[in-house]
Formats: sequence, C-alpha cells, structure tokens
Amino acid sequence: MEIKIEGCAGDLHKTGSLQMANVKDLAFQLPLFTRKNYDYWSIKMKTLLLSQDLWEFVEGGYIKSVDQNTFNIWTPKQKSQLKEDRKKDNKSLFTIQYALDVSIFPRIASLTKSKDAWEALQTAYQGADKIKLVRLHTFRREFENLRMKESKSIHEFITRTQGIVNQLRTQGETISNQKNVEKILRSLPPKFDPIVIAIEESKDLTTFKVAKLIGFLQSHEERIQHSMESFVQAF
Repeated sequence: MEIKIEGCAGDLHKTGSLQMANVKDLAFQLPLFTRKNYDYWSIKMKTLLLSQDLWEFVEGGYIKSVDQNTFNIWTPKQKSQLKEDRKKDNKSLFTIQYALDVSIFPRIASLTKSKDAWEALQTAYQGADKIKLVRLHTFRREFENLRMKESKSIHEFITRTQGIVNQLRTQGETISNQKNVEKILRSLPPKFDPIVIAIEESKDLTTFKVAKLIGFLQSHEERIQHSMESFVQAF
C-alpha cells in the first residue's frame, strides 16, 4: 500500500496513493495490520506518526470541542490552534484507518479521535496489562530456556533467539547487547566450546556486538563442517 507524501494537502487517489502535507518527495509503504502482526505494526505506525508530527495527538489526544461561550472568548490564535489540532488529529485518524485490513476497520469505524482508535486497537490486539504480563513471562521463560540443538545451524538458532529478543523488547523488556551475547554463548552445544572460550578470553563482552559474534560462530561452524567432510572423504 503506497503512501506518497508531498508539500501540499492532498487526497486519496484511485491508485491508492495518499498525499499528505509538509513533506516533499517521500514515498514509503504504509504497514497494513492483518490481526497477526500487531506488535510490529504498532512500532512502525508509531514511527510513521512521529515522523509526521502526529504522534502527540494519538498518545495524548486534544480538546476536540468546547462550549460556545468558551469559544467566543478565545483569542484568534487559540481558535486557529484548535482548528489546526482538529486537522492533525483527523489526519492521524485517517492514517490509522488506512493501515487496517478491511476485517479490522469496523472496530474503530465509529471513533472520531485518533487516540480512541489507537487505544481500541491496543486493547483488542495487544491485550490488557494482565495479558501483556503473561506474554512477557512467556517470552522470558523462552529466552532463559533457549538451547541450540546439535541438529540446528547457527543461522537457525540465531533467528529464533533474536525473534524472542525482539518480542521481549516489544513488550517493554530491556535486553542489553551484553545479555544477548552472553545468553547465546551459554546456549551453544559442546562443539562450539573452543570458540566460546576464545571469545570470552579475548573479547570485552560489554562492547562485543551480536553481529560480530554471529560472524565468528558461523566461521567456526563452517570449519567444523569442512573438517567432517574431509574426514568422510578420507574413508
């Protein structure tokens, strides 16, 4: 779903392109929420809304209406600000609506403020605090119990590990680079003992990046595989 943001207020074209104000020549794909990807979708949407100076309306809301007596005594500047806030909140709401699968849209169809729409989706798909806590405990347990099986490759193990780490971070858990590195090293099978010892003795794990660790482990894995193939060929 392509979103085109240009320097003038625009409209929704038949092609599916959305033109929004104040940013020139920026094209990107609007993340589509399809029920199964709320955590990742919400992160991307928050970043998008932040980039357009709209997140404050989603997060904090605004005064949508005031009584006529109050409005009458407002200064022109205050009235203009209310008009601008309404415009930005409508833009925020439309962006959220446009990023929903047709099966999800009815959940927020009757809501007129972006904050209400966001919170409705959050409650429905991320869950209340109790459900979130249960999820967090589940991912913590998975992280602690992680062990690489002899039959698995480093690529498969790291993919699974980083998936769990990302889920923990999405739920608000802080997983430092060092904790991540140490967990991976502790979870490897015995055939990796030589490289684990070498890394622990020669590297500062407080600054040693996961990406570099993966490179070392994959190189060691390739050497093991090469040695096994050479041994088999010798017979």
